[in-house]
Amino acid sequence: MALGEICNARFRSLWAISALSVACVLLVCACARGRTDAGYQFESRPRSLSTVAGVEPSRFGRIALDQVSSPTVLLLSVAGSEDKSTIRVSMSEDGADTFGRPVQVSAAGAHVSAHGENAPTLLATPGFYAAWNEDGDIRFARSLSFGSTFEKPIGIRDRKGKFFSGYVSIAVSPNQDVYAVWLDTRDSIHHNDTFSIYIARSTDHGASFGPNIRVASHVCECCRPGLAFGPNGELMVFYRAIYPDHARDMTVAVSRDGGAHFDPAMALAGEHWVLDGCPDSGITTARSGGRLFAAWLSEPDAKRSGIHFTWTDDGGKSWAPDTLASQDVLDANYPSLADAPDGRVAMVFVGRSPHAAKDWSRMTPFVVAIDTQGGISRPEAIPGVDTSILRPSVALGSQGRIFATWTTAHDGVTSMWLSRGRQQ
Repeated sequence: MALGEICNARFRSLWAISALSVACVLLVCACARGRTDAGYQFESRPRSLSTVAGVEPSRFGRIALDQVSSPTVLLLSVAGSEDKSTIRVSMSEDGADTFGRPVQVSAAGAHVSAHGENAPTLLATPGFYAAWNEDGDIRFARSLSFGSTFEKPIGIRDRKGKFFSGYVSIAVSPNQDVYAVWLDTRDSIHHNDTFSIYIARSTDHGASFGPNIRVASHVCECCRPGLAFGPNGELMVFYRAIYPDHARDMTVAVSRDGGAHFDPAMALAGEHWVLDGCPDSGITTARSGGRLFAAWLSEPDAKRSGIHFTWTDDGGKSWAPDTLASQDVLDANYPSLADAPDGRVAMVFVGRSPHAAKDWSRMTPFVVAIDTQGGISRPEAIPGVDTSILRPSVALGSQGRIFATWTTAHDGVTSMWLSRGRQQ
């Protein structure tokens, strides 16, 4: 072989090795982008809200932050017995060290439903809004006085009758219209309990709601639907659809005219969860800049069982391949996403430690951090939890603050707990 050919061959070999090395580096970087360090430092022990906020017995709470006057913390609680439940909101102006006297939200003597996904919801924007199921109907109340009082609850649905409406979610659009979405059985034929998704809009900051618009029919009957908005005001309605082959997959319908019309619905991912029943677990969303994140439970098989996670950058036209955000946590369920003014996103969900699989360890709250590229941290258990928990809720504040609340049940008594942390 001539000297020139030898040199060329060696050059090609070195170039191939260098290219392989660069590829490996890029692969490592890509993997690093997929996993980040949550870095949240929580209190060593959760705080009993029965002591701090005076809400006992209580259950299925929702926590929210007033970002205008942070660190004002709002806590919605369902108090009383199963047949005499009421909604109250407590407010803290010292970062949840103490709470003021709870403010009544639902009407006196009303029967508020709070079972699983059909629990009340709370939203803090320039106004405070709450929505819930009351005797099979949807009720809504607002406070324009910074939570000191709530106005008389109003109805949202525009048709009377003995049909069920519940599992409500609310959201505020970029132009400050208030939207509500819920499950509804008004379209049932011969009492076969067909569930549909309905939506209504308020253009007067929650003083009243307009016509109810059907988004979809034949949907999962116990999974709370969700609402979110894209960077250009796109309205996205999320629900668990029942497909012809009995798959119950999370689905999104997008409207570009405020909910008057919707594009053809599309599944968020190809999980194909065939299930003869309802998982009683809905969707959660959060936003960072123009990117909208979504998370939900799906168990199509053992390897893909847990909290699925994806995002869209184009207002719901396309979605990133879904990722298993719960990773190796066992029996993961009930995700709750939250975003902060600085763009941080975090999620809390329940699950069992993967290190105690044989012992069926308690259901513990786990937290993950999500970076702007969609990277997901390794789930970290919130410390100090010594009993199984139910239905967590999370809120993020400024300067890395995080607040998580959940319900426990012991000897028939339900209680709410709170843990606070900061991102290091």
